[in-house]
Amino acid sequence: MNKKQVTILGLVGAAALAYAFFGGYQPFAQTSPPQETVQNASSSQHFVIKRSVGIQGSTTKSINHPSNSPSTSTVPYSIVYVQLSDPDGVSNFEVNLNPGDDLCANLVEAKAEGKIRSLLIDDSYLATFGSRYVREINGYSNNWTVKVNETRPEGCSLYKPKAGDYIEWKFGQ
Repeated sequence: MNKKQVTILGLVGAAALAYAFFGGYQPFAQTSPPQETVQNASSSQHFVIKRSVGIQGSTTKSINHPSNSPSTSTVPYSIVYVQLSDPDGVSNFEVNLNPGDDLCANLVEAKAEGKIRSLLIDDSYLATFGSRYVREINGYSNNWTVKVNETRPEGCSLYKPKAGDYIEWKFGQ
């Protein structure tokens, strides 16, 4: 990475920390928020997203797994759901979604939040394909694919996820 990229990455990290410490999240009551249901077609996961209208907003999600009962928790509205599949196994986690983030920047956020151990994003394909390239995640290199809500975007720099998106990163497929 060059100095400009390191500086930008540092500023993004500082902004995320500042938001986490000072932005805050304060839930508020509403009688019946609108509801959106997202079904992952290839698995039994089922997300129910309830949105409240207000300055900060809130989301309640229910995730149904075949082996356990639904769980409900209140989380900040600006998150995405990530599934990472590599030779070590499959991990599922939530990542904060910062305004303007593309899929590459969202991976940088996941690393900053401690959800992934290592990350290397390559800019060498930017001029040719118009997108950055995810070279390595958690020590596994050069064979990552991504789907967002079961659709493959053209590149990690070319898609800006929306709150509630389900992002699947797979190694070797």
